[in-house]
Amino acid sequence: MQPQTDSLQQSLSINERDELHQINTDSKLSSLDGKDLLWAYIIFVFILLLCMPHIYLVKEIYYTSREIDTLENELALLQEEHKQFSRKIEDFKLQNLLNTDYDLK
Repeated sequence: MQPQTDSLQQSLSINERDELHQINTDSKLSSLDGKDLLWAYIIFVFILLLCMPHIYLVKEIYYTSREIDTLENELALLQEEHKQFSRKIEDFKLQNLLNTDYDLK
């Protein structure tokens, strides 16, 4: 690629090089100024204000759903324990009924 660059530089006259250099320096001078930076900051803050409630709500929904899942697991465990205790109570009632029948005889 070096030969192409050399041939390009050789084919440009001094005036053309000066014009290209002037165009490059003009584009550098039209960079961001204070107003543009202020607008960028205002837009950034506006977008941030729009996004913050969404982020907060998503976080709250996530943690609430985790808590609901934990409570549902505990409910299932307690329901299973309730079934076991109900069976034990029925067994005790049956034993008590059988014991009272033997005592009466």
